Amino acid sequence: MAKQFSYQGISKRAKALLSSGEDKSVDYKEKVKGLHAEDLVAFANSANGGAILIGVRETAQSNGMQKGEPLGHLIDDDTRLQIMGKALSCNPPIQIEIYVENLDHLPFYRIEIPSGLHKPYSTNSGTYKIREDGRNNPLHPEPLLKMFLERESEEFRHRFSEATNKLESRMTEALASVNNLEQVISTKIEDIGSSLGWAEYKAGDAADTIETVKAQVTSLASENRKQTQRLRAIARKVDANDPIRQKMEKEVADYLLEKFKENPKVLEAVKNGGALSVSLNGDAADELDQDDLNRLLVEAVKKVTGKSDVP
Repeated sequence: MAKQFSYQGISKRAKALLSSGEDKSVDYKEKVKGLHAEDLVAFANSANGGAILIGVRETAQSNGMQKGEPLGHLIDDDTRLQIMGKALSCNPPIQIEIYVENLDHLPFYRIEIPSGLHKPYSTNSGTYKIREDGRNNPLHPEPLLKMFLERESEEFRHRFSEATNKLESRMTEALASVNNLEQVISTKIEDIGSSLGWAEYKAGDAADTIETVKAQVTSLASENRKQTQRLRAIARKVDANDPIRQKMEKEVADYLLEKFKENPKVLEAVKNGGALSVSLNGDAADELDQDDLNRLLVEAVKKVTGKSDVP
């Protein structure tokens, strides 16, 4: 849960943190009793994490700027256990690294809290905070919801993708079986019909049955696509990351750049004010809409031509 290290002097990292004053990346505590679980939660919920220095106070310099002044702190197992206990009490528990700085003279603790992989984090009482502008601010509902969605999205996308792939595989197998069945039945009916004279009736009956099965499988595939579109619409609404959509945007952007480089006449026409339009098809049409394509098209033209006023 917590890695521990010691320095005989003051590390470069600690010197930088002392010289900056309290801000979004560092907080000072004179005593370990001033450290609370919400301090760790705030840094773990932030984009870049941060550090807490225990045994340090903030003082004003002659130029009016703030910096950290080491006061020293008792270095013992009990203090370390208190720090680790705060991290373990968070929900989910927070991974931290504990450093002892300036071990021989006014030692103090440096606690490194990385940006968490399982946001949002809270105290055991359900308090959600985030480090911003040198303060621990409450997490408001919208960013909190976004964090929840992002935490669950990776596992959800994996499971959804796995289920979708299995469903698509089964539908492909079902369609293949239907087509194979159609061929077998048609052959058998022709053989029987040649001797009994009722092939036309049986062929029509079998075709009706096969078409019904095909229609059901096609309907299932359509419903699967609709559910996928609904889920991605929700992800866009809350501004959650969609790696599948991002991958498709990159593929389309790379394709456009390649085509523009291969067709200098098209670029020359754009430079001279000519209009340019492209349409989506295949998987790209399922993931991106026309507005997405127009944006990617403009960005690609700007990159290749260097023009900033592309229509």
